[in-house]
Amino acid sequence: MQLLQTSLANVEFINVQVAGVKALTGFITYGLDVKEHRAYLAPLLPLVIQVIVGSLQASDEVQAQDALESLIELAELRPKFFRTAMPVVIENLTNIAQADQLEDGTRRLAVEVLLELCQQADGMVRKFPDVANKLVPLFLNMCTEYEDDPEWSKLDDVRIHCVRSAFAR
Repeated sequence: MQLLQTSLANVEFINVQVAGVKALTGFITYGLDVKEHRAYLAPLLPLVIQVIVGSLQASDEVQAQDALESLIELAELRPKFFRTAMPVVIENLTNIAQADQLEDGTRRLAVEVLLELCQQADGMVRKFPDVANKLVPLFLNMCTEYEDDPEWSKLDDVRIHCVRSAFAR
């Protein structure tokens, strides 16, 4: 635990912090079968969230995305690990998902962690009353975001021919 805690707290090197995130999620996901061992490492989850937020503040979205991908896997396979840190997780990942200045990929990964938690541990998530008030508008807003492509409605000659052939039969 001390090694993981030291790597997660190493603010000088973001790559060391992300390696700590990957190591922690790997231990929890694949290495520790005993529930008590996983519970022992649960206090490190807020540090994982701080690593993601810190890398975004340092404008290193690649590292943040790498850490978020690890959290997605953890949420899918061990969602109950998030129980003690749910308020921190919900608050920070919601803020990331709402941040318009971030890349769409980063925002979507944050949403994916939240969705995975909702799907895999719905009973646990329902115990936090403000979740629906935060997540439903966020999800609906993200569903309406799209880039308008003026070429979308134009069909080329090959597509027109295929469509006409299909209807001619």
